[in-house]
Amino acid sequence: MEFHGQIDRRQQKTRLAIYRAFSSLLMEKSFAAITVQDIIDEANVGRSTFYSHFSTKEDLIDGLCKEIFSHVFSEPEGPGADHDFSHSRYNIDDELAHILYHLRSSSDLIIPMISSDCSEMFLRHYRTELAGIFSKDEDGTDDFWTFMLIGGFVETSRWYLSHVEMTPESAVEMFMEVYGRLLPDERS
Repeated sequence: MEFHGQIDRRQQKTRLAIYRAFSSLLMEKSFAAITVQDIIDEANVGRSTFYSHFSTKEDLIDGLCKEIFSHVFSEPEGPGADHDFSHSRYNIDDELAHILYHLRSSSDLIIPMISSDCSEMFLRHYRTELAGIFSKDEDGTDDFWTFMLIGGFVETSRWYLSHVEMTPESAVEMFMEVYGRLLPDERS
């Protein structure tokens, strides 16, 4: 996971330790059963350190989602470790594959969230980010078709993360077979 923004390496390392501890705990307990003390103990950080980064465990999820999605939904700046969309005209297929590549690279943090009782908090962030890609209306309002595209790609993403032997491009191709006709002409 790459951090964006203005935090130093020590802060990045601490935040990542907290995120990883939280994800590990989600594999053992429900979100509701996890306490801030559990996270502090698992991450091996002090209470004041946790609270200097997050005010609640819900705030932790918000921070984690913002970190993940700031990278996932960024324009490709060059080749990634396992993909390169910087060389071609960036189209919707490339944009969706780019998202899946980055979700896969953060799957150790994402899968516990989408498999737990806090999945709706994560998916709310994800749907908001996808709205910018799939919005058919210039004013950005959601209509039924945008809602269907977002829901379809959210479920495609969830399915893909449990079938990572498939390439992101193959998952996008399957999504486009089902939903491609709903995309606005200028995006497809």
